Amino acid sequence: GKARAKGFTLSVRFPEDHSRMVSVQLTVEAGPKATLDLGDNVWLCLHPTFNPDWVRVYFQGRTATLTVRAWGGFTVGAWLPSQGVELELDLAKVEGAPSIIRTR
Repeated sequence: GKARAKGFTLSVRFPEDHSRMVSVQLTVEAGPKATLDLGDNVWLCLHPTFNPDWVRVYFQGRTATLTVRAWGGFTVGAWLPSQGVELELDLAKVEGAPSIIRTR
């Protein structure tokens, strides 16, 4: 239930906000104390209506980013297998989230 653990942070941006659908940019960032090895990745668990609903994203530098389009709020999970870290973020509770994310 936490968006931060062991030096990693799961965050979201909404770069495009339209009345019926928004862009959702999910980012996992490795802070300065977090350990990353070459080829490390994060599995992002999306809502079951996405296909696929589990997506592997590789770190580029100290960030791993995935952008999807959505028309409602959901909780995102992130699993970093090599670090044993699990993160979670409820998009509807993020400050500044578009109304279509907060109300659906």
